[in-house]
Amino acid sequence: MKKQNRVNTIRFNRKSILGRSKAFHGLVWVLAICGVLTCTYMVLAKATRPYVISYAESQDMTSIKQQKEAAEAENRRLKLEKDYLLTSKGKEAEARKLGWVKPGEVAVVVQQPEKPVPVLEYEKPPVPKSKWQLLSEKAMRTLFFRGDKK
Repeated sequence: MKKQNRVNTIRFNRKSILGRSKAFHGLVWVLAICGVLTCTYMVLAKATRPYVISYAESQDMTSIKQQKEAAEAENRRLKLEKDYLLTSKGKEAEARKLGWVKPGEVAVVVQQPEKPVPVLEYEKPPVPKSKWQLLSEKAMRTLFFRGDKK
């Protein structure tokens, strides 16, 4: 008998040199890529966080500045109104609004007659009949009321 060469007898199957299948190595590559992408996302999220916070704060500052300007305008208007009310004309105008009169004057109250509120009555418009209703009514009239029309 001939001795067979050992190299020829080794059968190659789907396993690689390390004894793992190609599917396993594919899975390892997919997991490695997912890990790299996750790490990249985390690094970018950490790196851009200060810019996101800065943008949000600038938006808040803009809103607060607008509120401050509106409050300052209201304050100026109220100061002008206060200064006017401290003058004799302002006091007189406010007193007359409240119904006060000067000594020697006669207060006249003019009452407007009450106008009755008009009540509008609407009639419902007739509901148009469909073609089928008109045909069925015509058929009923011809079937049941042939001779007598009252």
